[in-house]
Amino acid sequence: MIPFSLQYFGLIKKNLKILHIAPNVNEYNYVKSNFDTLLCYDRLDIKKRKHTNIKQDITQMNIADNTYNLVIAWHVFEHIKDDIKAISEIYRVLKPTGYLLVSVPIYPIGSILTYEDNRINYKDYYKIHGHHDHCRSCGLDYYKRFESVGFKTKVLDLKKVESIKMETFGLLKEHVVWCFNK
Repeated sequence: MIPFSLQYFGLIKKNLKILHIAPNVNEYNYVKSNFDTLLCYDRLDIKKRKHTNIKQDITQMNIADNTYNLVIAWHVFEHIKDDIKAISEIYRVLKPTGYLLVSVPIYPIGSILTYEDNRINYKDYYKIHGHHDHCRSCGLDYYKRFESVGFKTKVLDLKKVESIKMETFGLLKEHVVWCFNK
């Protein structure tokens, strides 16, 4: 999904500084092998992992303003209680005209509105949000949180993608991807 999204939005370019938040090994390998002449490829996670080089909380990053051309955050924000603070931090570290590529699970599938309630007990997250460590159920309106910080939004509408590409990239029509521009 990330490879198709990067291509779709024209984000595979030379001489970029990229911040990849909580990448898995396959995502890391894809970026390393498909971006020419990266000036910087930082991989940040709240936990130390073999394929990450920065251990930090994205709600309070120790990174200079206007550092990155591209930030990738795939299935991250549904785990962060203060997501607006995290979004603001990403906005801060992006260069002017930088891009943020984001996907969150929409739960339940097709849900229009984001639902969260800070009073929900952690043991009930799975029952309410569909996953044991999601602190909200993101809806199709979730992009508005990014716009509230200053981002402009583009949407990848997979319902309009050819079926051959859907098969080739293993895409699901229910998946939502946003590309935000500072």
